[in-house]
Amino acid sequence: MNGDNRRRDRRDTRISKKQKLILNAEEQLESKRGYDLFTEGEKRLGWLLTFASSSWEDQTTHKVYSCVDLYFVCQDGSTFKAKYKFRPYFYATTKDKMEMDVDAYLRRRYEGQIADIEIVEKEDLDLKNHLSGLRKSYLKISFDTVQQLMHVKSDLMHVVERNQAKFDAAEAYESILTGKSKQRPQDFIDCIADLREYDVPYHVRFAIDNDVRCGQWYDVCISSAGLMLERRADLLQRAEVHVCAFDIETTKLPLKFPDAEYDSVMMISYMVDGQGYLIINRECVGEDIEDLEYTPKPEFEGFFKITNVKNEKELLRQWFAHMQDVKPGIYVTYNGDFFDWPFLESRAAHNGFRMSDELGFLCDKNQGECRAKFACHLDCFAWVKRDSYLPQGSQGLKAVTKAKLGYDPLEVNPEDMVRFAKERPQSEIGRNSDMAETRINLDIPVIAVCNFHVAVASVLVVVEVGRVQCRSRGSQSVLAIQWTSRSLCKGAQMMASYSVSDAVATYYLYMTYVHPFIFSLATIIPMPPDEVLRKGSGTLCEMLLMVQAYKGNIICPNKHQSDPEKFYKNQVLESETYIGGHVECLESGVFRSDLSSSFKLDPSAFDQLINNLDRDLHYAIRVEGKMDLEFVSNYDEVKNAIMEKLMRLRDDPIREECPLIYHLDVAAMYPNIILTNRLQPPSIVSDEVCTACDFNRPGKTCLRKLEWVWRGETYMAKKSDYYHLKRQIESEFVESVNGQLSKSFLDLPKVDQQLKLKDRLKKYCQKAYKRVLDKPVTELREAEICMRENPFYVDTVRSFRDRRYEYKGLNKVWKGKLSEAKTSGNPIKIQEAQDMVVLYDSLQLAHKCILNSFYGYVMRKGARWYSMEMAGVVTYTGAKIIQNARLLVERIGRPLELDTDGIWCALPGSFPENFTFKTHGYLVWTVLLETLNLMGNIYCRDSKKKLTISYPCVMLNVDVASNNTNDQYQTLVDPISKKYATHSECSIEFEVDGPYKAMILPASKEEGILIKKRYAVFNDDGTLAELKGFEIKRRGELKLIKVFQAELFDKFLHGSSLEECYSAVASVANRWLDLLDNQGKDIADSELLDYISESSTMSKSLADYGVQKSCAVTTAKRLADFLGDTMVKDKGLLCQYIVACEPRGTPVSERAVPVAIFETDAEIMKFYVKKWCKISSDVGIRSIVDWSYYKQRLSSAVQKIITIPAAMQKVANPVPRVVHPDWLHKKVHEKEDKLRQRKLVDIFSSSNKEGRMQLRTDANAPNHATAEQSIEDMEDFRKKGRTSVVGPRPIVRCYGVNNEQHLVKTNCLLNPLQENAIPKENIDRNVDYQGWLELKKRKWKEIHEKRKRQRLDKLKALNQSNAIAEVRGSVVNHKQARGRNGVNSYFEKHELALTGSHWQIIQLVPSSKHGQFFAWVVVEGTMHKVTLSVPRVFYLNSKAPVTEEFPGRRVNKILPLGRCSYNLIEVIIDEDQFRAESKKLAAHLADPEVEGIYETKVPLEFNALLQMGCVCKVDKRAKKRNIKDGWSLSELHMKTTTECSYLEHSISFFYLYHRFNMGRFLRLWAQMDKTRRGKVKWWKPRALTCIFLKQSLTDVVEVWGSKYSTSSIDPLIEDYTVEGCGHTEFEWVEIGVWLKDVLEIPLGGVDIRC
Repeated sequence: MNGDNRRRDRRDTRISKKQKLILNAEEQLESKRGYDLFTEGEKRLGWLLTFASSSWEDQTTHKVYSCVDLYFVCQDGSTFKAKYKFRPYFYATTKDKMEMDVDAYLRRRYEGQIADIEIVEKEDLDLKNHLSGLRKSYLKISFDTVQQLMHVKSDLMHVVERNQAKFDAAEAYESILTGKSKQRPQDFIDCIADLREYDVPYHVRFAIDNDVRCGQWYDVCISSAGLMLERRADLLQRAEVHVCAFDIETTKLPLKFPDAEYDSVMMISYMVDGQGYLIINRECVGEDIEDLEYTPKPEFEGFFKITNVKNEKELLRQWFAHMQDVKPGIYVTYNGDFFDWPFLESRAAHNGFRMSDELGFLCDKNQGECRAKFACHLDCFAWVKRDSYLPQGSQGLKAVTKAKLGYDPLEVNPEDMVRFAKERPQSEIGRNSDMAETRINLDIPVIAVCNFHVAVASVLVVVEVGRVQCRSRGSQSVLAIQWTSRSLCKGAQMMASYSVSDAVATYYLYMTYVHPFIFSLATIIPMPPDEVLRKGSGTLCEMLLMVQAYKGNIICPNKHQSDPEKFYKNQVLESETYIGGHVECLESGVFRSDLSSSFKLDPSAFDQLINNLDRDLHYAIRVEGKMDLEFVSNYDEVKNAIMEKLMRLRDDPIREECPLIYHLDVAAMYPNIILTNRLQPPSIVSDEVCTACDFNRPGKTCLRKLEWVWRGETYMAKKSDYYHLKRQIESEFVESVNGQLSKSFLDLPKVDQQLKLKDRLKKYCQKAYKRVLDKPVTELREAEICMRENPFYVDTVRSFRDRRYEYKGLNKVWKGKLSEAKTSGNPIKIQEAQDMVVLYDSLQLAHKCILNSFYGYVMRKGARWYSMEMAGVVTYTGAKIIQNARLLVERIGRPLELDTDGIWCALPGSFPENFTFKTHGYLVWTVLLETLNLMGNIYCRDSKKKLTISYPCVMLNVDVASNNTNDQYQTLVDPISKKYATHSECSIEFEVDGPYKAMILPASKEEGILIKKRYAVFNDDGTLAELKGFEIKRRGELKLIKVFQAELFDKFLHGSSLEECYSAVASVANRWLDLLDNQGKDIADSELLDYISESSTMSKSLADYGVQKSCAVTTAKRLADFLGDTMVKDKGLLCQYIVACEPRGTPVSERAVPVAIFETDAEIMKFYVKKWCKISSDVGIRSIVDWSYYKQRLSSAVQKIITIPAAMQKVANPVPRVVHPDWLHKKVHEKEDKLRQRKLVDIFSSSNKEGRMQLRTDANAPNHATAEQSIEDMEDFRKKGRTSVVGPRPIVRCYGVNNEQHLVKTNCLLNPLQENAIPKENIDRNVDYQGWLELKKRKWKEIHEKRKRQRLDKLKALNQSNAIAEVRGSVVNHKQARGRNGVNSYFEKHELALTGSHWQIIQLVPSSKHGQFFAWVVVEGTMHKVTLSVPRVFYLNSKAPVTEEFPGRRVNKILPLGRCSYNLIEVIIDEDQFRAESKKLAAHLADPEVEGIYETKVPLEFNALLQMGCVCKVDKRAKKRNIKDGWSLSELHMKTTTECSYLEHSISFFYLYHRFNMGRFLRLWAQMDKTRRGKVKWWKPRALTCIFLKQSLTDVVEVWGSKYSTSSIDPLIEDYTVEGCGHTEFEWVEIGVWLKDVLEIPLGGVDIRC
């Protein structure tokens, strides 16, 4: 075997002839493109453009080595290539102290393949106790080629999988149980535990290890050691690289996407370094094209040289030749990866060319990319998708051009391209002319439809905003549409101009935004520019983290793989995640800063702001401004100004005034939450990790706990069901392609096994439980974050955040310079400032995108640093910050919308805004003794430094800092002694955007639902600041809606009141509704179709949709009906349709009519329309359109944006023809109802906690009578100035006399005589002997009564079991006799019974508190619910002698399994303490001196039953207590059933009866006992009649089944009537009635209440 490996290895190290030919061809091609290999000579200076993996052959040994090709651009524009030899490698970890053995074994096993093995120590953040300085040894296995690495890696991966399975099995612990096992040479392979960093791409590994980045200058030299690179940090300017941006136009079949199999290239337009070129294929174009100019804006010049060739082959040859001559280093396209490059490659092959041989580019269909080694292909579409922050519906080239470059490009309907190329290849607007230019400015009303006859071309222009400029040059004309307008050019704006317009847009979009952005990122990310552009933001985050890990000598973890078998509460977990940020819409309507809004403020909130004003301002000065308070000169002035405004708002809380519309958002919220809390995946630790850490000591501050919300979905099947299905499917065979049972389930790959098992599980759940998934479960969890973990992740986030702040600052600086340049009028400075503003804005946006991805990356599938807990903590903390801020904003203003990281709100116009703190001027004294030999030379510098604050921002930041400051943040100070410094950290701060001119929030058509993330915001100058979520920003929406919204939004700024504003927008709605009402008679058919047609691209072929129904499917079927089945056999069909009204009654999906039918011959159109619509009369577009459908679509948009928000703002329906929903009428009526019931919170206000505590203190004071002066009776509620009682109001008070509580009625107002009547303790017997004697007599009497009660208590205790009643009867004290009839006597009886009688235990029920149970016991025939505390009892067997400090006592018991009892200690502690100290128990168990811990898992109920049995009694020494105070298990002693029989007597039954009549509720409760006697109590309101009571009692007796007569109830009713009528409504009446004599039924106490 080893010999075969060696022979194979020798073959691997030699290069084949085919590979040599490929290398030679690549080198020749690169040499032709100017990249000659630099092998010798003087040092060269080069700017690294890109790099790629390659190989080179040693001419002496003919051995192949992997290397990296580096492509440089010199300062003079020349280029060269260099090869850097670099060995690929990965890491392997082994069992402890087996590194040397495994090293030797791997060298023997893979002889000739492994170049070198080195044992290195790396910091493994997964290693327990690594903070103490522990390092893990790894084998760094290096190779000569990447192929060798891949071969050895794939071989070892199987070994590692097998070894890890062994480690999890029982035999992995064989060495622990039986000692060291004998190691055999073949066992060394089993010692390999894991592989690390084996999947890092080779070129990325090179860039990380050698700190090489694209976009930087290097001194390149050749030495004996190989290639040497030295970075030139002093050179910052980028090299001048040739850039080629191109776009192709192709032929296509009607309604089909271009297909390279049969369609051809008819035009290639491209720009190289600002010069335009256009190559025309005359086979497709009707005439020769002349040179033209396309300059949409002065700064975007486009002069194009035209070349007309006879066919497609010549077109391709011409373009290839020109590219070989120009040698671009960067090729730029827009969506070229998907269309342009693959189409060119196919057409080049069709015409006998190989694009890889001509240009070096090769399309990778698997990756969807087109790449070359020596040149970059930068697709602008990739930048738009990831970094532009444009919505998905605005990512086409036309929309991006308008948004980013500021002009409207030309547009041509794809269906007209081929026809225009044949008929009118070049419009009059494109022809070049040297004649003088004249300008004609035409003012056109909005949405005016005008026909311009310029020369021979008729141009139809639809203008949205502003002005159209016609530039006329002699007899020829140029039509220039300004960027503020929208043009739809039909006819004259033909293919030549359209083709070059795309090239111009692509080139300037790249040069303005993409080029500086990509090469700035490339200087910090170890990837070539192509990958920096295309990779996701999560991958870029991972690259940055890998760089920091390498610098910190940290081993990178492997990519995360989710556990396929996870369970939650005995159910299979289908998916789990965390609850993300909180988004909520709170208002709908129009909010403008010039229109008053109603505010209902909370005065207490402003009191709170006033009280905290000094705190807030000090925070703003010291923390935000980083200034000393002593240097502020106008502190009191600013404070008084703010306080004055706050006091006015507090004193007048209900107000109408113009609002301040703000967006209060947290700057970089998620990154700053990460930085504040030191969050990183390795920091999320468990108890096991903490237990093993050296820093785990009592009182530790290095562990911070934060909450997050987990969310999971589980299958309906239980865990047992899952394993049953698994065993079942493991015994089955899998059908192969030909249907034969050929492969066992266990032979499938694990991924396929899991897919089939989950599919089987779904089918089982659907059949057994009628549903697959259970309801989602959420759970509040707590994450533990280590504050001392290696901070490489946090440091990476911090450096990226600070870099973004730097770019934002520079952006503001250059915006200021741009304003100065515009003021000066210097065009060079203006252009420079504009370029720098665009550069820094794009850079800060890119950093924002990647910065926010650091949080989302940790939950990405396959992330190396994965942590669901961290992501959950970040979002949950952010949501709490926003929701806490909302609580304050609700009290001082009106929150409008909650974003993930901010709040849109409207504050009162008089709310404090911006204020400026000024600092004192100061003198700097400098004494120049050595130079001037003079004293007193004074240099005066007046410091004008100012600090401007935004008060809304400051008040929120103080609350955020108080709630979110991390006081446990620790930083390593001394790595040797492992000393950490602790400080407070909080970088989470709000920032204010605004105030804005207006904010428009639409409403939902459904009741109680508000639409989230949909609003429009306007700046003060009327420009649109932000538009989010509307149909105008989406693709595929009805164009009628999009045009309506485009015209509508700016009308919200019209009008001087809400009514006028809604009237202005209603006029727009009415105009578009009129268009539908009159069936578009004022516009042409083509324009009508453009408005009402919808389009959808089919992602699959028609056959793949099966029986699925939709408008697109119906359209495709009908296209196949009149164009043939070949139209729908492939995917990508563009279905454009309208909705017809026929056949009536059918679904909308069956009434879709293709728009293409209306562009065919009239007779064909009539035939198919009649066929599809099933009509016989003549057809026309307007007659078959379902106008009601389109009215409903438009009316829905009108309702959401106009009518429903107007109703919410109490404005009458501005568009009456659009009727409100039914639920809205009720809502509007409630808003306008002046007599509607007020809320309880509007009547009551919450009392102050301090005030309540003060009242309690006053009530307990000796002279607390005056504290009750503010107490009112319930009858006096809401009565101002009058009370129900005249004079002093009696108040019942509770005083302690003789250790008993007595209720005494006193008067609130005490006169002086009453005060003097109160005895005093300090009476002098020499002064007032009689008074002193009376006081002593009173005391003697109290002592006498106390002793008497003590004797009685002892007597009761002795005779409780048999003579309780006699003892009670012997009491003759009048007060006690009276007390027995009260409530106290009732509870005393139960307390005496519980302490002196036997308990017969019925049930033991655990409570919500650990260690506490509820015992249902029968005592003297009565059932009670008693609280019982059961402690935890366990035993610790220690080999060491027991110390006195150890809790517990030594006992002698027999241990299980014959274990030896050394020092067996019985420990009895509370259950809560036991759970809290469980970690210490685990530490004791790990102590070698502890043999074991026993009975820690015994249920508490078991211990309780062992001690109590079924009958028990309270210990005589137990203290007397209230029944609710509970009992301890140690106070109860088991009694035998001979002492007290268990449940000898039957338990009484309870009956419950309810009756409800006309709002009166009658409840009767009865107990059946042996005496069959009882007492009836009832509470009689005046509304309860005797007839109702009689009927109720009759029903009760029927329920109980007793024989009775109506006459037997009458005496009871008569008694009730006589006794009850004389009492008031709220008083109790007690009547003792022997119901046995009256009704002859066994009833006990009956309680009747209403």
